[in-house]
Amino acid sequence: MNWNDQKDNRYIFTVSELNNSAKKTLENSFSDIWIKGEISNFKSYPSGHWYFTLKDEESQIQCVMFKFKNSLLNFIPKEGDEFIALGSASMYLARGNYQFQVESLEKDGIGRLYEEYEKLKTRLSNQGLFDESNKLEIPSYPQKIALITSEKGAVLQDIKNVLNRRAPSIEVNLFSSLVQGEEAEQSILNNLNLIREIQPQYKYDLLVFARGGGSIEDLWVFNSEEIALAISKLNIPTISAIGHETDFTICDFVCDLRAPTPSGAAEIISSEIFQISNSLENYEKFLNKVFFNNLNFLNQEVKNLSQRIINPLNKINENFLKLDESTLRLHNSFLNGFNKMREVINFSKRSIDLLNPNSKLARFKENIDDNLSKIQTLYSKHLSEKKNLITSYSSQIEQLNPFNVLERGYSIVRNKKRVVVKSIDDISLEDKISVTSAKISYEADITNINND
Repeated sequence: MNWNDQKDNRYIFTVSELNNSAKKTLENSFSDIWIKGEISNFKSYPSGHWYFTLKDEESQIQCVMFKFKNSLLNFIPKEGDEFIALGSASMYLARGNYQFQVESLEKDGIGRLYEEYEKLKTRLSNQGLFDESNKLEIPSYPQKIALITSEKGAVLQDIKNVLNRRAPSIEVNLFSSLVQGEEAEQSILNNLNLIREIQPQYKYDLLVFARGGGSIEDLWVFNSEEIALAISKLNIPTISAIGHETDFTICDFVCDLRAPTPSGAAEIISSEIFQISNSLENYEKFLNKVFFNNLNFLNQEVKNLSQRIINPLNKINENFLKLDESTLRLHNSFLNGFNKMREVINFSKRSIDLLNPNSKLARFKENIDDNLSKIQTLYSKHLSEKKNLITSYSSQIEQLNPFNVLERGYSIVRNKKRVVVKSIDDISLEDKISVTSAKISYEADITNINND
């Protein structure tokens, strides 16, 4: 075969074909692999994508981590840090550059911690520490809780703020502990031993573990096997409120309930008491509204009765009776209202006593007693005014009584038609007239008429 024949049989790749073939080979052979190296030349572009180099002592590789992947991380890599990256080898066809597309990024050592965490989680689960059958019921109305957390962190204040706002009657006893570092495990264990010793005397309704968010290293003390075993031996319902909602520790699984955050734990603890407190406030507002509506209605009824009082003496007695009936009805209505209110208050008091929110009950009772006193004063004042008004009307009518005029020496003269004589036109000579004075009545004949 000569040289020309060889030239006619050869296959010539284009640059694009070669790069595409290399890209497929890389992606098929090196997909979903872990690599380890030191980060350098880290750049974060406005698009949100990260570009950096992973290197060791002898070599390096260009890496890219796109925004929709790096947004899941809770840290930004720093120059010189050692990392383990999960991803796939690929090629950027336009330049023919070989690169590593990163799917996940972990600090070197985190993988070992995760492995230890999963092994411990499996071992404790096999021992039955996570079984639901061993879980204690969280009390709906806790009155005294033990809290294991740091006295210096914001977590303590967050929990206090929530409880003071929603259920101030709950007593919180702080067992200050280290929650991070080498000495944190022994600090927590010491507090657990102390709580177990004093529980017969203090009778805590609930034990809460609380810590703010952080890295897996920061939260690692709550993955302690000794702490998990100590919690499992407690005869107190427990709540784990460690880190953020996405953070999970061994403590979360061994406790009787996991809260998403420390503030969330406080809301869970106070939920039932908070609902009852709101119900009592709403019921108090409702009772006040009904009471004052009835009072306004009765005041209007008394006003209407007083407006129907007229001058004739024969109506006065009738109005006296109506007023007495209205007074009795008003009195009975108030008594019935008071009795019903007392029944409601007694019922509410018994309900509250079961929950023991003493401060809330005291304020509620003080408001009711104050309202009752004001209403009784208003009722007495209003009744007195109406009696004085009726007495005044009776005096005026008595003064206008025509019989009182006769007592002063006057007489009433009527003609033969029994019409009161007021002028000369009402009588004639020889007519008989009747005369009525205070003591006697008699008849007379007209013998003379003077037109004076």
